[in-house]
Amino acid sequence: MKKTFFDFYKILKQKHQNFFCTEFVNSKSFDDLIYELFKDSSLRFVAYSGQLQILCDIVENVRNTPEIYNNYSTKDKKKVNRFLKYLRNIIINANEITINIVILKEIIEQK
Repeated sequence: MKKTFFDFYKILKQKHQNFFCTEFVNSKSFDDLIYELFKDSSLRFVAYSGQLQILCDIVENVRNTPEIYNNYSTKDKKKVNRFLKYLRNIIINANEITINIVILKEIIEQK
């Protein structure tokens, strides 16, 4: 997984290579330099966070509906519970990141 992330990062960095070029960076204001990339990334992240919350709601509904949950095998019940545990942790972190994205957006929009 770690290797896959770094391979993906290398591809992204190559795609944005001009942002590491002094001439390009000097030709832009700070806002112009980061705004579009930040806007695109933050919107994608917020959408991703929303999808995770919907997924969590669905799994919690399964967990809290005895007619469904009680029909699962012991193995699948454990899987549901473990999945919820880790998904909730991801959502807590995603919510904190989303708050920080809002703060960054406010910083960018300050004149």
